[in-house]
Amino acid sequence: MLPLYFTSNKNTFCLGSFPTQTKVGDKYFSGPAITMENTRVGSQTLQHYLESARGDLFKILHNILLNGETREVVLNYMAALVNRNVKKAQMQTDDKLVSTDGFMINFLSVLQQLSMKIKLEMVDPYYIFHPLCRLQVSREETRLKATMEELKTWLAEIREWTPIDNITVNTP
Repeated sequence: MLPLYFTSNKNTFCLGSFPTQTKVGDKYFSGPAITMENTRVGSQTLQHYLESARGDLFKILHNILLNGETREVVLNYMAALVNRNVKKAQMQTDDKLVSTDGFMINFLSVLQQLSMKIKLEMVDPYYIFHPLCRLQVSREETRLKATMEELKTWLAEIREWTPIDNITVNTP
């Protein structure tokens, strides 16, 4: 099993498959004996480590979500993580304000694994507009060609016919 490294200091936190002080590229892809075959083997090795680490992260997060006492806290954490990284969609982003690309790719990989058993018929496509939705989506980004007045009218209509009887969400 691949070890997971935990490093922490005042400004950073890392939970990953490689210790932060190791230059992974230098270790696997440099030196006088670098050949196409060595590059291929190094790439496959790193890919195996990455898949193993993502599998371990999935198992950890899945088990935490299965526990009723920790589920809401983890869902709030995941929503906060997405909400705080919305700026990654911009053309230019201050890297100090958002998570690294590697962290987000690993997080999205785990989310994809979590979603594998979800049946599409059980998903409410209008959840993102629900008042109890944990994600903060800008109305400017979701309205397409509608005016703000048309958007407000449409959202009011959705709230009238969206059932909230079976939603038990603790909002922060």
